[in-house]
Amino acid sequence: MSNAAMQAELAAVQTVPVNGEFKVDGDNVIKTSQRQIDHGHVQFSLSADRRISWWKGIKVFNARGEMVSLLPTQDESRGPVDSPKFPAGNFGDKIKVEIWKAKFLGVHTCVGTVYFSTDECSGHNTNLAWQND
Repeated sequence: MSNAAMQAELAAVQTVPVNGEFKVDGDNVIKTSQRQIDHGHVQFSLSADRRISWWKGIKVFNARGEMVSLLPTQDESRGPVDSPKFPAGNFGDKIKVEIWKAKFLGVHTCVGTVYFSTDECSGHNTNLAWQND
């Protein structure tokens, strides 16, 4: 997919709140919150509630559609797991984040794709906290 086609597709996509919650895979709730980091940078983190034991992960993509970070949690390692800090300029207007979890036989499966406003994420660590399974 060309960069222009990818940007056109992203323009039509709604963003999720940076301080709210959304659902994936039926009724799995993920709460989002932020804390400040270096001005002009973007960072993501993933954490999972203590009751969750199976593998969970998020993938973060840059403006070219390249995966720039994979953040996993599993069993006792519930995070938060932080991505590197990226210059906000690495992303277009929206940041694509895929939500993954282990499903039948432990197969890692994408269960949702969400988009965050780059402007709202710039200068912040955006934490995705998986609440239930």
